[in-house]
Amino acid sequence: MRGLSTAAVIALGVWSFYHPETGSWIYIASFVVLFQGLLMLFIYGQHRIPVEPDEPPYHFSVEEADFVRRHRFSFKFPLAAQGASSMLAAMGLIGLLLSPWLVYHLQWTQAAIIGFDIPLVGYITRRLNPKYTLVLAAHKGNERAQKEIEIFNSAWRKILAEKGIAPQGAATRTDSQPGAS
Repeated sequence: MRGLSTAAVIALGVWSFYHPETGSWIYIASFVVLFQGLLMLFIYGQHRIPVEPDEPPYHFSVEEADFVRRHRFSFKFPLAAQGASSMLAAMGLIGLLLSPWLVYHLQWTQAAIIGFDIPLVGYITRRLNPKYTLVLAAHKGNERAQKEIEIFNSAWRKILAEKGIAPQGAATRTDSQPGAS
């Protein structure tokens, strides 16, 4: 399903290149307003649900509970978060290409909406996929990011252990050590 939704973003983006007047409005309505709006509602709806430390079934530490609360959607719906993240990445790339094209075709309003949406796409992507952003920051030597990767891995180990799933090697490793290959 993840590949189909990303393909839909790309297909509608390409169609917007050939028919900028109508295609761009359909792109804005379907992906910018509807998809991102619903995604923001889901993310912030999950964000409000408290995660208490040292409570069953996971017995998170205070730091883990805070991290899981901030990124609850990613922990509760990991496959949906990955799918939405790849779809948002496609939207960001299409937006970077489509916005100047719309300016060239004198579609100022659509170009402005899509252009101003690009930072929002990046923000939502970071909320959906926190480990990717943390690994990038940790490779640059950010000690806080390294600590948060350890918190992320520890929380995932507790969730997987409670569900009876053996953690994979990538989920328990901390590849965030600078200079490590």
